[in-house]
Amino acid sequence: MGTGKSILNKLFVLILTLVLAFWVLLPSKEQGLKMGDLPALPRLEVLDLVLRAGVDLDSLLISRLSNSPYSHIGVVISTKPLQILHASSTDTQNKVAISEWSDFLAHAKALAIKRYVDLTHKERVMAHLKAQVRKEFRLTNDETRLYCTTLIEDAFKQGLNLNLAYEKLDLSLLSGKYLFPKAFYEDNASLLLYEFKR
Repeated sequence: MGTGKSILNKLFVLILTLVLAFWVLLPSKEQGLKMGDLPALPRLEVLDLVLRAGVDLDSLLISRLSNSPYSHIGVVISTKPLQILHASSTDTQNKVAISEWSDFLAHAKALAIKRYVDLTHKERVMAHLKAQVRKEFRLTNDETRLYCTTLIEDAFKQGLNLNLAYEKLDLSLLSGKYLFPKAFYEDNASLLLYEFKR
């Protein structure tokens, strides 16, 4: 039984490696969103969370692994102009960065916006977020981790009691517990303000 599971695990890793190789070599043909695509978008506030379903192959893999349409998350850090702070292996070049709203949308095919109305110490949360800019994206399950969800979780813990569910992965390249955007989407402590799917 253990040998069969090991073979399946190796097969999955091989397929994942091939898909990632094609993803690097071939640009995505799916078009992202533009501001005009979003009907009745509410007025966003600083520290609103923006979840997206991405157009890239890595987004598809994350969606499949987490069983959720949403594969990435960022946080509003400015409304004039509208800017999103996030960490990504693709559109932020493996670091924490600030993206213009149009750039963030260009990688999305669906969107959800959530807000924690009970968030306190917003200045401390914002300071924590801004201190992460330019730090390296690290998809690990140890204390050095820094990817889209843990970036926001660590910052929002400065002003909230978060209880987000990590999911266990048992893959050769990714084993351990990871926090997916799905955890924020399903968190009943926040309000779903908006959702758009094509």
